[in-house]
Amino acid sequence: ALGIGGLLLFVAFDIIKGAIQRFGSPVVPEVNIGSFIVMFVTVAINIFVMIYENREGKRLKSDFLVVDSYHTRSDILVSCSVIVTLIAVKIGMPIIDTVMAGFIAVFIGFSALEILWETSRVLSDAAVVPAEKIKKIVMGFNDVANCHNIRTRGRQDNICVDLHIWVDPDMHIDQSHKLEHKIEEQIKNDIPGVKEVITHIEPTPKQE
Repeated sequence: ALGIGGLLLFVAFDIIKGAIQRFGSPVVPEVNIGSFIVMFVTVAINIFVMIYENREGKRLKSDFLVVDSYHTRSDILVSCSVIVTLIAVKIGMPIIDTVMAGFIAVFIGFSALEILWETSRVLSDAAVVPAEKIKKIVMGFNDVANCHNIRTRGRQDNICVDLHIWVDPDMHIDQSHKLEHKIEEQIKNDIPGVKEVITHIEPTPKQE
């Protein structure tokens, strides 16, 4: 995802650079019916791919598919700008090419920043699941006296949960292991995307 975001920023910069060059030395391409057919077919295919990737990415909770759908969305906009440019050239207004290029560059740059922002949240270990949601599940077990230091990290399709629980100091080690496995299973069942649960079992502090 980080690579895609960086690539989109590079593309936006390259489009702006090309637009500036064409503004000083405009190039009038040859436009015919074949040019329009190719672009309309390209847009139709990319729209299908974008919708499919975005839908499946959200269903599977795959950040990669969702991010790639943003990349495809940028391709669609670029293709639409090409169609507008072809029309402008056909009616004798090639300057529209430069204007559309600037607009597309801004849009692609925005998409790139959006992707980089989401990726930075994963890299900085931002919480993926609210701690209260985890605590509510864990406190449903009668043998758990308290639950604290809850942390979640990763992507929506690959979440790691780390938590501490207090139990009766006299609980046998076998019981504590069984409780740990039950908690792990319950969290994975209740929260799709959780792949790993690390439970630290501690004796409940004595009240003074």
